[in-house]
Amino acid sequence: MKKWLRKKSIATVGIDFGVDYVNLLELQKQDEQCWLVSYASFANVPDITQALQQALEQIKAKSYRIAIAIPHTTIINKTLQVDASLDEDEIEQFLIANSKQYTGYANEEINMDFSVLGEAPRDTAKTVVELVATKRDQVAEKTSLLEQLNYKATVVDVESFALQRAVLKNLANKKVVTAAIYLKSHVLLMSVFQDDLLLYATETQNDHAQTITQQIEQTLQMCFASHSITIEQIVLSGINADNPELTAEIKGQINIPVLPLDCFANIEIADAIDSDVLKQLAPQLLLSYGLALW
Repeated sequence: MKKWLRKKSIATVGIDFGVDYVNLLELQKQDEQCWLVSYASFANVPDITQALQQALEQIKAKSYRIAIAIPHTTIINKTLQVDASLDEDEIEQFLIANSKQYTGYANEEINMDFSVLGEAPRDTAKTVVELVATKRDQVAEKTSLLEQLNYKATVVDVESFALQRAVLKNLANKKVVTAAIYLKSHVLLMSVFQDDLLLYATETQNDHAQTITQQIEQTLQMCFASHSITIEQIVLSGINADNPELTAEIKGQINIPVLPLDCFANIEIADAIDSDVLKQLAPQLLLSYGLALW
């Protein structure tokens, strides 16, 4: 069972990559303090393997603890209740034995992890557990590329979780229902959450017949149609996210405040890093930042 959701406080390289881009960020952590050590960002690359190799060499990563992510659309995410007398090892064995029931797949077909959320609200004899699973070939598709370059992914996270984690790190009011939107060249990611509770997540392919604002509005409507959620603010990140005209258009058409987010405001930056260049790239580095925070 792959340990996805359990955090340890050591240096981590978060790698967000797709068919034509790579974003890497190396973060050192001690207690609640973080230091951005190095980063690399490449867009519109013709060869993703070569770009990933170049990015890893550029940041001169001293840590081989690497965190990557798979899309939210590839996971099975369920909340279930188990006997409160079970410890974590026993919960793990219970989930393995019952993987077919909860995921639809035999244990040997999937990677699975879980997080204990606490006592069941109406039954003290039960514990609430969040189960996350995905087919092994979905993980292998990401990890094999790193293995070709003699690196190993220590953590396999989920993009929606990493996005939530990165935004929460910098929100002053974590109780506000927030839609974090991350714009890629081909995909729009959205995580809706309130504090640590993920309420909704989705990934949609970009429709170039629509404006970004229209796509965001359509994605929000999908959320409203399936969940009784009132979104109080939007945090925009990714490609073109720092465009003030886009922000104004979203505010005007969707009528939800768009919150500016400086994702590196609360962390120390290495002296060798050009802060002006980093500020320009910050919206695109948010997902890799969320992975490095794992």
